[in-house]
Amino acid sequence: MKKIIPITIFVLFTFINSFAQNITEYYFKFDIQSRSEIEKITRIISIDNVQGNTVFAFANEKELSKFKLLGYKIEYLQKDVSKAITMATTVDQMASWDRYPTYEVYREMMKNFEANFPTLCKLDSIGTTIDGRKLYVIKISDNVNVDEAEPEFFYSSTMHGDEATGFILMLRFTDSLLTSYGNQTAIANLVDNIEIYINPNANPDGTYNGGNSTVSSATRYNGNGVDLNRNFKDPVDGDHPDGQVWQPETVAMMNFANNHKIVMSANFHGGIELANYPWDNWSRRHVDDDWFIRVSRNYATSAQENSPAGYFDDLDNGITNGYDWYPVAGGRQDYYTYFHNSREVTMEISNTKLVDSSTLPSYWNYNKEALLQFMKECTYGIHGTVKNSVGNPVKAMIFVENHDLAIDSSMVFSDSENGDYHRLIEPGTYNATASAYGYITKTINNITFSSNSSVNADFVLETAETYTFTGNITDGISTNTPIENAKITLQNLPLAPVYTDISGNYIFNNVTEGEYIIEISKPNYSTLIDTIELFSDNLIYNFVLYPPFIEDFETADFTKINWQHSGNSNWIIDNSTKFEGVYSAKSGVISNSNSTVLSVELDLAHSGNISFYRKVSSESGYDYLKFYIDNQLKNSWSGTQDWEEISYSVSEGVHTFKWEYMKDGAEIAGSDCAWIDYISFPNMVTEDTRNHERYLFHIVYICYIENS
Repeated sequence: MKKIIPITIFVLFTFINSFAQNITEYYFKFDIQSRSEIEKITRIISIDNVQGNTVFAFANEKELSKFKLLGYKIEYLQKDVSKAITMATTVDQMASWDRYPTYEVYREMMKNFEANFPTLCKLDSIGTTIDGRKLYVIKISDNVNVDEAEPEFFYSSTMHGDEATGFILMLRFTDSLLTSYGNQTAIANLVDNIEIYINPNANPDGTYNGGNSTVSSATRYNGNGVDLNRNFKDPVDGDHPDGQVWQPETVAMMNFANNHKIVMSANFHGGIELANYPWDNWSRRHVDDDWFIRVSRNYATSAQENSPAGYFDDLDNGITNGYDWYPVAGGRQDYYTYFHNSREVTMEISNTKLVDSSTLPSYWNYNKEALLQFMKECTYGIHGTVKNSVGNPVKAMIFVENHDLAIDSSMVFSDSENGDYHRLIEPGTYNATASAYGYITKTINNITFSSNSSVNADFVLETAETYTFTGNITDGISTNTPIENAKITLQNLPLAPVYTDISGNYIFNNVTEGEYIIEISKPNYSTLIDTIELFSDNLIYNFVLYPPFIEDFETADFTKINWQHSGNSNWIIDNSTKFEGVYSAKSGVISNSNSTVLSVELDLAHSGNISFYRKVSSESGYDYLKFYIDNQLKNSWSGTQDWEEISYSVSEGVHTFKWEYMKDGAEIAGSDCAWIDYISFPNMVTEDTRNHERYLFHIVYICYIENS
């Protein structure tokens, strides 16, 4: 992922042709004037390291072409690929662990683990690469075919295909756990108390870029020329921060995370020697920053104690915060930590990405104790179960009071099958709260544990009292006219929506006390979103729906509302491409590094949804249609995207809605533009809505006086 190496050979340029896709991968360096420049650069090319004002990076041809437009002076470099590579063509030749396996030998080794230790390990293929190679994950546990109430731990390596030291270490670590289980108590304790998952190679197409029989031509990128460690969903930059579709390898890793509750993990890279901890794409620190620093420091210290002087001591003596080094968007570390409430660290374990075969045993000696110690960390902290009063497991959120932050997604969730949860946290005294829909929230106070230990905190949740609440939905224009078949939804709850009857009445049964976001929708009306607080004395909620304000550009101009044009060109009305009717709005004609913006400021009378249809035809990953609400980016689209409805909730009050088409690349693809059509805004503040609100207030006031 990231690296520092002494550059001793400079050439005009060097490239590596992908075995399957004939993809060119460039390695180069350039100088920057300010660190702030990295924020843009890291979203164009794949930064490998930053040393002072010098940036080392990789790029494919498109990325390099785009980067050149920024005007930096590029110096092409030779990759640090070892010339002393010996391949094992049989499993027996791997006995001394001083060779790299051919792909066929790698597959045979993984299958042999399962065949030779059927009670301890189970082999799964979680996906297939671009070139048809398998993505293997092996599970190691004392009850390998059972999902136990134990923390799930994950080691993964070589998502950059040319960073292969960890590939061999993970194979040897797997072998060590299995062969030592019966005679080493420390290893037996880990296998007995942790569900261990190991993925030795997350990018075999990159590693075996030159064919299954060699790793000498290994590439960083996958078979499609994509950096997999920039291809994950990102908590800052959204679904596709690199502008690429999710690669098969990425999808496999995301599905694996969805199917498991990984408590702690590490992914192994090369090019520098240190432990890199979250966040990679946020400058702020994770709420468990002290925990991340400690476990990273412990790994570095162990590696240093078992190696010659100078090993694993880069940057802050072997550790670094990811963003402090340089920001990365789309990395797996932030993805697992944020979206799966896990704790992942990136381990950079060799200055040379592809080390001499003969040195591989040395790297094992340097790291083997650190690997075990790091894994053991997932047995410390706060552990327990969440169950109901009859002993059935409950999927609940466990939130450490006055510590956890939603913005960090630092809370954890209990497993629905066993009810177990595992909260890794620094030693201390904490109050933890378990909450689940349908149950009374419970807090356990003064949970205390010390260093290198754990504490058990089991929750038993009592079923909460439920209520029936009702209401009436009426038309805001045709005063008091009931609306039939309006859909009422309580957001983010496992409750089916209900619908109004012919009189506009609805009934919601079996809802527990609490605050909820309610959504009321009906075709030809603007969706209404509101917050209700449900308790025994507050069980009636009436709502009024208004027709939406539709902008479909059928006036053949931009005069229906106060549209504003900005950027380098005005949007235009188009009658050749539309979602419905005759016309749509089309982005203006612009050149490279320019933009064209269409925006409007509206005063919304009620909370609701804004929806619109969009179509894009542009160079994928480089030229984008972006949508903003109040200057906050909601989403962006590039490439070939047919008409699709897009919708976002928005509160009442004044808001600015903006559509921007921007070019940042050197090439043109498709029609080089974007279209929007049939925009549905929530009802806006007009004299009619003000009069109706005055009328409703008058009715409520009369009822209040009469009841008084």
